[in-house]
Amino acid sequence: MEQTKEEMKRAEGRISFTTDLWSDPNLDSYMAITAHYMVHIPKGGQIKPQLDYCCGLVAFRFVEGSHTGVNLAINFFTVLDEYGITNKVSC
Repeated sequence: MEQTKEEMKRAEGRISFTTDLWSDPNLDSYMAITAHYMVHIPKGGQIKPQLDYCCGLVAFRFVEGSHTGVNLAINFFTVLDEYGITNKVSC
């Protein structure tokens, strides 16, 4: 998680996110959040680093309560705050 945090903080431009929400047979709710972003990766002896696309699961959370917009936003922004990337969100 720490490595992903640092990588996203140095991401070029903004970070985009996808989410998936569902309930299990016991009606417990869950949210998965995936981040999508670009980073410069040094490649061998090249003068300019290469821009690479990165994506990965950054959170899988139990969501207490119903799937209301406010409840989901609170959970989503909690993750962004934990990663320190609220200012890099793309819309």
